[in-house]
Amino acid sequence: MRSTMIIGALLFAVPAFAADLSFVSKKQQEAAKSWIEREGFPAHELMSRPAADRAKAALFATYRYCDAGPERYTDLDDLYSGCSTQCGGFSYFYRGLAAALGIETRFFRIYNIPNQGNHVAVEAKIDGEWVFLDPTFGAYFEDQKQPLSFAEISIGTPENELMSRVRQADKTAPMTKAADLQTAFNATYDHKYMPITNYQVAEAATTDGRNELLALRIQIASGETLGDFSASDRTTLSDAWLTYTNATLNDPDLLNDTSYNAAQLTNAGPQKLTILNMSGLPPRESTSIELRFFNPGDVQEIQISSPGKELQLGVSILPVPRGASTVVIPFRTRSDRGEIFLRNAAQTGLIELFALRL
Repeated sequence: MRSTMIIGALLFAVPAFAADLSFVSKKQQEAAKSWIEREGFPAHELMSRPAADRAKAALFATYRYCDAGPERYTDLDDLYSGCSTQCGGFSYFYRGLAAALGIETRFFRIYNIPNQGNHVAVEAKIDGEWVFLDPTFGAYFEDQKQPLSFAEISIGTPENELMSRVRQADKTAPMTKAADLQTAFNATYDHKYMPITNYQVAEAATTDGRNELLALRIQIASGETLGDFSASDRTTLSDAWLTYTNATLNDPDLLNDTSYNAAQLTNAGPQKLTILNMSGLPPRESTSIELRFFNPGDVQEIQISSPGKELQLGVSILPVPRGASTVVIPFRTRSDRGEIFLRNAAQTGLIELFALRL
């Protein structure tokens, strides 16, 4: 049945703070409200309910309406007219719907998890606390009926209790049942490409809008080459790096997983730190590592450092010219392993590290 809501003069009241929902545009909120009217989502009934219930109902509706598939839109707000998308689109759709219900949200990004690689979900502010919801998989976690934060899931929940704490939306339930949370969340969590343990094995996580440090690791052994040193164009370099990182994410070894994003040296958004974790080094000898970069702009510089006393570096700043280039970092070892930290020296700009040879 269709809602009696009239978008020009809403029949449900949105709390005053909805105008600044970190940050959901008025255009997106209007697209979400039009979707509510068209799809029979019971917004009027939900507005008298606690914020947690509204957040959960929006999660069910997003998972119920959206499908994982090719992204064909030219404007993200087109998702409210037909939602075939990936994790970022699911989360975008959810944030607009939550805003229409007066729920403050923000994007939450998870890095380096098996099968998925990197993943986008959301946090919703419930009674002053940020809780985690995953619109792509229609899931949230709770303990004693209280929704949990990502930290409470990833660190504070024993692995053998994850299934008892997850709540899974039912994609077959009618949209009009969104306010009936027992019906809306009566399914069993069973996602082939997102095992429930993935929420506990992410390498890192960041929240949009916060000044955070994102540190991602690349492991390399002496004599090993990662990526394609023969390539000069960005597409070939990127494809080779993607092939390598995907292979690590899909093999059975969780500890060798490498995020594609480890290639991106930038301080736009979270400040990026790429850690080169090297093993099998010749102790007490001078050696070097070769790095192949792609720089889309003018000459930029990378900062190089190493923690502790395992390595002595020969350089601390390296210029990276425009286009594809190979640079060499010389160092002296004290043991058979060590780490090198790389970061973009500028607050703006992007340098991509697509191949390594030790």
